[in-house]
Amino acid sequence: MLTLTRAELTKLFQRRGTYVSYGVMLALVLSIAIPIFCYRESVDRSIREESAHASGVPAGLEQALAGPFIPRLMMFLPLRVMVVNTLIGFFAALVGGGMLAGEYGSGTLRLLLTRPPARWQVVVSKTVVASFQAATVPVFFGLCAFAAGYAFFGRGPLLFLDAGSDMGSDAMMAPYFAEGVAVQRLCLAYGLMALGAAAIAAMGIFISSLTSHALTAAGLTFGVTLVSGVLGALGHAPEELTFLAFFRTIHPYLITTHINVYDAPLFTNVEWARMGTSVAWLLGYSVLFIIGAILVFSRRDIRC
Repeated sequence: MLTLTRAELTKLFQRRGTYVSYGVMLALVLSIAIPIFCYRESVDRSIREESAHASGVPAGLEQALAGPFIPRLMMFLPLRVMVVNTLIGFFAALVGGGMLAGEYGSGTLRLLLTRPPARWQVVVSKTVVASFQAATVPVFFGLCAFAAGYAFFGRGPLLFLDAGSDMGSDAMMAPYFAEGVAVQRLCLAYGLMALGAAAIAAMGIFISSLTSHALTAAGLTFGVTLVSGVLGALGHAPEELTFLAFFRTIHPYLITTHINVYDAPLFTNVEWARMGTSVAWLLGYSVLFIIGAILVFSRRDIRC
């Protein structure tokens, strides 16, 4: 199993396309961090003015921009919904969807299965590799954000104002954290983001076991993720809209509901219960996808 996993990992990182996701994440961070650095004085003044009357912010704070600001900005509510979730979801779907279907289309899967590894071992090794690569994208994203933040603005606390949680809280997120606490919270947030990306990749493996075309598998995986996000947005609607009650009922069971848990550490009082529930759901989804892929792939005729 370890030999098979190492071989899959080597094949994956020998492909040039694997590194596109990392390049896009780096470009995204730089495209946001560099303009803020160029106008850092006005941005810093604006942040301090907007948060002057917020609770928990020390009086007389001389500087708002510091190293943790950029990794926190990458999780700003509009940015993470429109860019981060979409990009990371797409790359995870691409790597997961192409693992089985891609090799089936190229003919290498038939060659692989003529050798000793059992089919379930092939599925498990490919899932491990796909989930690992998908998880490294948000981790790399976070590392780039931290590197840019500290390179441009140096050390300091985190001062940031953001809207409420994706889960329905209307409260403003706590704007101020000491540097050590901010780094810990942000690392936890990016770790949760990585777990969500790994779950999408596992879903891609399952869908990849059902089809012979890599683009079809990747497209279906990404499509399911987007549809789940749309349904989750409808379930997030105010309770006054009674005709959307059905979507509020299914909201806790959608995969995107738990993928978006990475905003939980950003509150003053960490939502540990919500995080634990979502982590359990994501791990459960991943296990179900792996089992489903093994059952389908074990009975699949790959000769044609």
